Amino acid sequence: MKKPPPVALICAGKLTDTPLTRLRALVERLGPVSSSSLRVASRVVNTLRAGYPVSDYEAFQDCSVVVLSVPDGAAVDFVGDLAAAGLDWSKKFAVLFSTLLESDTLAPLAAAGAHTVSLCAVGGFDGRLFLAEGDRAGIAGVRPLLPARDVKLMHVPRGHKAFYLAAAACTGPLLASVLICAGECLKLAGLAASDASGIMLVQAQKTTRAFLNAGKKMYQEPADLERQIAVLREHKPEIAQFFEQSAKLAGGIAR
Repeated sequence: MKKPPPVALICAGKLTDTPLTRLRALVERLGPVSSSSLRVASRVVNTLRAGYPVSDYEAFQDCSVVVLSVPDGAAVDFVGDLAAAGLDWSKKFAVLFSTLLESDTLAPLAAAGAHTVSLCAVGGFDGRLFLAEGDRAGIAGVRPLLPARDVKLMHVPRGHKAFYLAAAACTGPLLASVLICAGECLKLAGLAASDASGIMLVQAQKTTRAFLNAGKKMYQEPADLERQIAVLREHKPEIAQFFEQSAKLAGGIAR
């Protein structure tokens, strides 16, 4: 079997903040590694126990895939330097590891002919689920980098990652704010913390299951809202405000 072309890596920042160490298929194909300096590139190579450090991007020419694992704030500069290196991108794949950035960050490389993709691990799945955003042809360059078993790769079209991020905010920080509100209300009710935790867990799971089964149809407007808001306003004005505004907004999107 013909050996696949090597993968090039541009790496900066903490390796622990990236999925690199878990992607053995990528590491096994690793070739030239570049960073902010040859010393840092050597450190990355030693940590991954693969690849070899290089001081310029000319060594990337024979690589089919170029992976960028850099802090979001530095991505534009790294991409600009890479685009100015004079490489032939017509048959290359450029992959950006980033939770927030989309493939448009790689636009200079796409303009030069590269297939471009942003890749991130989906939270809560312990590296078993990844999301790739970009052109569909670019997925062909990403899939071989992931373990063949027990890892799923989902694809969203170019420019659609923001919708996924909004959903992640809803099931993360925004859901946390609702749970904080619920916890404060149960505390005001005088319930022990252990009892409150049990109630919140069961009721949140029940609501989630109901939504997954019936969608918007499961929504019912809370009863006796005005009295609850008035009582909360006397004891916890900030919770009352959040509760009232959330209830109004929830009714609007559930229609």
